[in-house]
Amino acid sequence: MKTSFVVFASLLACVGCFAPSASRPVEQNFVVSDMLDDGLIKGRYAQSGFSQAQVKKMITDVVCRPGAGLATFSESSIDGQIVFDATCQSGPRFGRGSGANFERVAPGTVKYWALYELNGDLVQEKGDLQM
Repeated sequence: MKTSFVVFASLLACVGCFAPSASRPVEQNFVVSDMLDDGLIKGRYAQSGFSQAQVKKMITDVVCRPGAGLATFSESSIDGQIVFDATCQSGPRFGRGSGANFERVAPGTVKYWALYELNGDLVQEKGDLQM
């Protein structure tokens, strides 16, 4: 199930201050991703919480444009966590400065939320993925 909410654009700066970011360590049940320039997706997760295949599925299903898969995906280990760079075949659905975050809420179920700008408004999209 997917839902979207429009939030006042003036909250954009505040929300960005509190959202998880790929530049900081994350908890075991989380995967975070940030949209950077030129369609680059930078993300981070704890290897003890997710497999590479699961992370690829999350990024493909939520961040990439519908029907398009990953074009590239590479990983490195930093501070005991996995940091990844990815690109989508047709580019990400969200522009620079957006983010998509994932949390395991039950075995086989991941909740996601994405924050992005659409026509000058900040939109929060939420949904569940079956893994």
